[in-house]
Amino acid sequence: MKKLLALFAVSTSLAGLTGCINIEKHTTSTSPRPYPLGDKCVVSGDKIDGNGIRFVTNGQEVRLCCKDCRAEFNKNPGKFLAKLN
Repeated sequence: MKKLLALFAVSTSLAGLTGCINIEKHTTSTSPRPYPLGDKCVVSGDKIDGNGIRFVTNGQEVRLCCKDCRAEFNKNPGKFLAKLN
């Protein structure tokens, strides 16, 4: 009987955790705002060849042409994000 109660307690706890995980998953699955500059790098203004560097920050998709522009972006992201709004 003790084993059955222990099993019930564990399964109930796991079911509760699963519900929390699913709720969190649904509340954070919004799509980022699309990159508005096409194939133009927001930092240098150069054409982005291929996919370049893509990432999402503060709900905004960002595309850069190279790792040097990523370093420049990281110094002052607000400056470049303002250009995308």
